[in-house]
Amino acid sequence: MYREHVKAKTAAKTIIYDQKMLKNKIMETLSVVSKVVGSTLGPNGKIVLIERQENLLPYTTKDGISVFNSIAFSDSISQII
Repeated sequence: MYREHVKAKTAAKTIIYDQKMLKNKIMETLSVVSKVVGSTLGPNGKIVLIERQENLLPYTTKDGISVFNSIAFSDSISQII
């Protein structure tokens, strides 16, 4: 039996040629991440509520790594960074 392999279609790619715009986007994204993750650090760190997409209950944590891994951006360029 022979089956033909069909490659999955990929999403449209965004190419940024403007170096200043790309640098600004990177700095904005890193600023947001540093504010969220930085607020959980230290003895006076804040507790963060993490919402999960599965049908699981949200959970609270002060772990910066868990917070960082759970961050999602609606902008595709920020999500890549």
